[in-house]
Amino acid sequence: MEEKIREELYSKLESEFDSYKKELETLTSKEIIDKSYETTMKEELMCLFYPESQRYDLDEIKALKNEKNSLETLYQGWMDSDLNINQLLEDNTDEIVAELAEEYKAKQSKKKAKERRVEKKTILRFCDNEEVAIRKRPDTGLLAGLYEFPNVEGHLKQKEVIEYAKSLGLTPVRVKKLPDAKHIFSHVEWQMKGYEVIVDELERELDQKIWSEQVIFAEKEELEKKYPMPSAFAAYQL
Repeated sequence: MEEKIREELYSKLESEFDSYKKELETLTSKEIIDKSYETTMKEELMCLFYPESQRYDLDEIKALKNEKNSLETLYQGWMDSDLNINQLLEDNTDEIVAELAEEYKAKQSKKKAKERRVEKKTILRFCDNEEVAIRKRPDTGLLAGLYEFPNVEGHLKQKEVIEYAKSLGLTPVRVKKLPDAKHIFSHVEWQMKGYEVIVDELERELDQKIWSEQVIFAEKEELEKKYPMPSAFAAYQL
């Protein structure tokens, strides 16, 4: 019974819309264009009352069906309402443009990431009970003249770290894995793995023989005050 009433209302709306279209046929082209908004809105209003729709309860369907011209009643109700179609259009357009902007920014971000060169590094924090090995970067280039922990290109495994330390003349007592870290510069991205290498003693004579002359054996208390490091090494600072 309910389904039948819903079908009857929709048939009534279709019949009224057909009558409206026949009236349009008697108008001039300009008059038809002037009524294009009304035509569109009446079609949209009809869509709200498909028989399968449960948007409105049975009493509402019966009340609308009882109107002399149900479709015209709906249209005039829309025209008399406080709703502003321009505002609805603006709100919807704002959402669309905002979504497009997010997609655009995401694409640009991916594009920049592709253009950015990736460098893999292994950061080595050599230390004994008192001192930590650090070095000064070259006076030109990235992070020029700043201090850093010794590091090598590529990602070393723990066994390779031990072998590297021995090649420098050091005696590793314990090797501890440090957290992975990443630092992004404008055109390069460092992907870092880190190890703390505890040794018997950071022998000063190695400074001239094996280590670069830029290497400094600093007391741990000096690191922050005397030898501040750039944020790229924040994950590995004591």
